[in-house]
Amino acid sequence: MTEILKIRNLTKSFILHSQAGARIRVFDRLSFDLNSAQSIAITGPSGMGKSSFLKMIFGSYVADSGEILVRHHGVWFDVAKCTPRQMVTIRKKTIAYVSQFLRVIPRVATLDIVAEPLLEQGKTLAYQRAGELLSRLNIPQNLWQLSPLTFSGGEQQRVNIARGFAAPAPLILLDEPTASLDDTNRAIVLELINEARLQGSALLGVFHNPEDRAKACSDEFDLTDFREAA
Repeated sequence: MTEILKIRNLTKSFILHSQAGARIRVFDRLSFDLNSAQSIAITGPSGMGKSSFLKMIFGSYVADSGEILVRHHGVWFDVAKCTPRQMVTIRKKTIAYVSQFLRVIPRVATLDIVAEPLLEQGKTLAYQRAGELLSRLNIPQNLWQLSPLTFSGGEQQRVNIARGFAAPAPLILLDEPTASLDDTNRAIVLELINEARLQGSALLGVFHNPEDRAKACSDEFDLTDFREAA
C-alpha cells in the first residue's frame, strides 16, 4: 500500500475570546496513518473534534503543533506549514472534501459547480461527468441550470457530493456525507464511496449513522484517547 497521509504529534485547541480567553483542548499528540485504497471512519462522541480533524487536514484549521503530511505528486507536504498557494494546488490535485454544507457563489448553475473540479481535463469530459453524477444522485435535469442555493437541504447535499466525486482524488475527506439523505440516495453515496476506494482513493470520513459507517469504512480511528491525553 502507498501512504497518502501521515500525521504526527498533532495538537489543536481553540481559544474562546468571548469567554475571557478560555482555552478548549481538542486533541493532543495525535498520530495517524492512511494508505491508498483504505477507508477509515473517524469516531468519538459529539464535540470530540471529528469535523475539526478533517478541516485541519484540508488546511482550513491551523494546528497548534505537529505535522500533517500529505503525499502530493510523490512529494510530502506538511499541510500545517503550507503556503496558501501550495494549499490551492494540493486541493485541486490531491484532496477532495465533502463538507456538511454546500458553499457556492450565488447564481452559478449547479452543472457548472459540479463540473468545475474537472475542467482542467477538458470541458467536454467535465460536463459529461457532472451530468452523470447529478443524474445518478437524482437531481432532475431541469434544475441543472439553476443555483443550488434554491434547492432543499438534501438536494444541496447531493450536489456537494457530486462535486466532491467529480474528479479522481488520492485523498477524499467526508464530513457526514449521508446526512439529510433518504435511503435511496444514501445507498448511492455509499456506492460512490466504495467505487472511489476500489479505484485507489483513500477515504477518511465522519458518519453519524453506524450502518453507513460500517458499509463505507473497513476501520475506525477513535479520537477519544487523544482528548483524554490532553
